[in-house]
Amino acid sequence: MSAVAIGNAVNEWHDPKNRTFAAHIENNAFRRIAYEYPACPCIYIGQVDGLKILHNTIESCAYSGVSVGWNWDPVSYELGESINIRDAEIAYNYIYNYMDCLRDGGAIYVLGNNCNRLSCDRRFNHMHDNYAAISEAGTFGGKYGYYCDGSASNWEVSDSVIIGCSIPIFSQPHPLALSYHNTFKNVYSTTPIHNSAHVPARDVVTENYVLAEEGEEQLLAEHPEARAIRDAAGCSLII
Repeated sequence: MSAVAIGNAVNEWHDPKNRTFAAHIENNAFRRIAYEYPACPCIYIGQVDGLKILHNTIESCAYSGVSVGWNWDPVSYELGESINIRDAEIAYNYIYNYMDCLRDGGAIYVLGNNCNRLSCDRRFNHMHDNYAAISEAGTFGGKYGYYCDGSASNWEVSDSVIIGCSIPIFSQPHPLALSYHNTFKNVYSTTPIHNSAHVPARDVVTENYVLAEEGEEQLLAEHPEARAIRDAAGCSLII
């Protein structure tokens, strides 16, 4: 019941049928996704080498807006030997009223380690210029914004807006699935930062987190760069 589903929910890159290369999901409009089967994200991508999810509009979905990757455990393989997520760009998406039915998901949710953390500290996956909002702001647990779960590493999240969710940015702190080498910078939000998102000992760093607790109207009025991100996000289709 996902609007788009590419790849399998397994950690088996060695099997050719589980390998996805150069996937592009661009300029689509999705509305009211997966309410009958709410465990499905709007856009699901399994293990992938080369990915662009650009200029999509998602309005109302039962679970996460975008979900990419698989696996929970740390990995020891070097970059290129196996793939979970490599060379991904998720950008210019407009995601409004996600997580309507379930918790423990996000506007953009990524899962799984991508290479040996000891030998590779590059940020080769990118989320940027995304706008995500939940219309009823509050502290309901489990509604995340930009969510790096289960060892998810090597991400740069930048120049994005997140409105009204309980945990706007997150980098997994579970001791069995620690995330490494993630950067969050120039993120604009209406809710305070979560303590998982700035842990320099794991090379998880937040820079220039902009908070406007009075809400979206204040945020956009005081920060025209946040308004520009909102205005540039989404598809070009008339919906």
